[in-house]
Amino acid sequence: LVLVHVDPRENVPPPPHPSPPSPPSQPPLCPCVVERQISSSGDDVEIEGGVFESGSSDLEFGKDGSAKNDVWLRFNDLQVPLYSSILTAHLEFTVDEDDSGSMNVTIRAEAADDAAAFSTAADIASRALTSGSVGWVITDSWFNDQDKSTPELASLVQEVVSRAGWAAGNSVVFTISGSGERTVESVDG
Repeated sequence: LVLVHVDPRENVPPPPHPSPPSPPSQPPLCPCVVERQISSSGDDVEIEGGVFESGSSDLEFGKDGSAKNDVWLRFNDLQVPLYSSILTAHLEFTVDEDDSGSMNVTIRAEAADDAAAFSTAADIASRALTSGSVGWVITDSWFNDQDKSTPELASLVQEVVSRAGWAAGNSVVFTISGSGERTVESVDG
């Protein structure tokens, strides 16, 4: 689940010509919350030791056993207007397995106007990522069925929705990679 708190009134470039006032029947733009869940098993995938995997019942951040495991998440139909000011954003997960020890991962977004569906490991490896990233260090134990959230991701979402080709309704992708291990439910879990 991605939660984005957005104020579409902020950071909008001025129009090139004065625009007429909006008709009174339209509600004024206001800060809002946009929530989206992964919509299909093809939208939460893992690259485990270089191999593309979709349809798993869980997602391992960092490592799966001894293999490096990168998680890729695609959220569709994100109704955030171009140049909106992103106030807060984070991902929410439900823990699938008890895990302890430290985990140190980096979260980035895909630098794309409208992130395409995943197809292969080569397709994913060729995708450009945002210049910004967010570190996520976990030292506490996680237990099955707990709800967990990432650190603040507003800067990553801001970088994507500030791209000239972004439009409300487009898709955004996040990737999580690093070391250690934590396991969460997938859309199929």
